[in-house]
Amino acid sequence: MTRCLTCMSLRLKGVPTARNGFGGCKFKPAHQTVSVLYERECKLFSTTDADIAAKRVEWAGRALGVAA
Repeated sequence: MTRCLTCMSLRLKGVPTARNGFGGCKFKPAHQTVSVLYERECKLFSTTDADIAAKRVEWAGRALGVAA
């Protein structure tokens, strides 16, 4: 299973609920958010660069207090 946290389509900047673990998806309307940690199957999932994914996982550990 995959998580939005490591997807290329995830947007965190400009999403007011990002500090609560939610982000935007470039394939969804701007008002819809997705949980960055929830495991899901998504036919549009595309893995982001390893350095970006590592920074996001580090951010999740700090901001959300979890090990992603």
